[in-house]
Amino acid sequence: MLERSKINPPIEKTDIDKYVFEKLHHTGLKYEESDIMSVIQDFISSTAIVEVDKIYHKLNDDQKVILSYIQQGVDVGYMLEYVYDNIIELNNGEKTFTREQLPYTRKRNQAIAALNKLSDKDNYSLKTSYPLFSENTSDQWTMTEYGHLLIHTISRKQDPAWVYKYETEPIEITSQERRIITHALNETRMI
Repeated sequence: MLERSKINPPIEKTDIDKYVFEKLHHTGLKYEESDIMSVIQDFISSTAIVEVDKIYHKLNDDQKVILSYIQQGVDVGYMLEYVYDNIIELNNGEKTFTREQLPYTRKRNQAIAALNKLSDKDNYSLKTSYPLFSENTSDQWTMTEYGHLLIHTISRKQDPAWVYKYETEPIEITSQERRIITHALNETRMI
């Protein structure tokens, strides 16, 4: 069972309370512990909240890693934001990019070394929970779905807890953000 105390920092207390209150009110159930627990169990079993909670924790940890990761003078957080804002967004969501599109011209080898540590490339120790990129060739990468979610979160300066809205307040996120989360959830289930 997913307890509120185990979702950290996560869902605002009012989100769950509001859901439980509305469900009890509309179904005519009483405000007794057994009815409240039944409503919570129903929420857990009918949503992807457990998976969202798991991906939140990975995002939270990985965001800290990325924002503090500097590879021989290359600010990896800046590089990933640049890739996202200037390549991915401008290419209508196409998630493939080449070494020539990276922002660092003089430190391109260091930037590539950083990408390798964030990708599924053999012989490199992965710095994040899941790969952010898949290397197509020695100078071309494709962003993974999880990478898309993490870099979207970093680029938009969002607290990773925003992903809880996927289940608690779906109308508060855009259809594009919903797709990003859905694809990342599907990808991480297979890893």
